[in-house]
Amino acid sequence: MELANQNTMSRRYQPLNILIPELRPYLITGKDKRYGRNIASLRGVIGNIINERRKGNTQSYIKDGSEDLLSILIKERFYDTDEKIIDELCTFFLAGMKTIQLTTANLIMYITQHPDIKQRLLDETMPAVDKAKFNIVEDLTYDVA
Repeated sequence: MELANQNTMSRRYQPLNILIPELRPYLITGKDKRYGRNIASLRGVIGNIINERRKGNTQSYIKDGSEDLLSILIKERFYDTDEKIIDELCTFFLAGMKTIQLTTANLIMYITQHPDIKQRLLDETMPAVDKAKFNIVEDLTYDVA
């Protein structure tokens, strides 16, 4: 966790951290500490998932029998430590979050500007949602792109 706190230190303190590393404990803010705890918590959860998968207590949820990302990383020789696997999974997790946010924001903007498209989307998605199936996406046919 010391490394996480060191890496998350506010930018305004970075020059002092580099010039006088002995000041590091005094420069870490409460926000930095919370961020470090959150990182440690996320990494711990991912580590537990990896351990459960290796023990065979969990399995991939892909129906067609193909492997999920975690299974591939565990088998890959380059990822010889759990730390490397956790780093890679965090990268995928965090990179995907911003993409989803931007896509959702653009979709909302687009359908507010095009009421006819909004109505078509509602007409198609509402019956599928009403069925409350697990894989409702398979029933959808309309594609804006």
